[in-house]
Amino acid sequence: MTQRHVFDPAGPTGPTGLYGMVSDSLFGEWKPLNGTGLIVANPEEAPAQAYSWFVFPDLSVTSFVDDWGTDGVRRFGGTFAPFLHLRLDGDKAYVRN
Repeated sequence: MTQRHVFDPAGPTGPTGLYGMVSDSLFGEWKPLNGTGLIVANPEEAPAQAYSWFVFPDLSVTSFVDDWGTDGVRRFGGTFAPFLHLRLDGDKAYVRN
């Protein structure tokens, strides 16, 4: 799930963001990263800022800019968001500086 809105009302809920799972094996027991699966989320004041995150093999991440801005003016992005880079440490994921 990467979006707050899902088609199944009984499905999972949470902020729009990048979620991930980790396992020692493709067939092993999967565990949510950071305890909840959430790695990166849109800010509460701009919940539709970006969606559809894509993680590349080198752990660089982009998403699609949707409705950004927090000053009450609607702005449609319609393009890729700036890249960020992740660092993984066991079952924890961090945004690298």
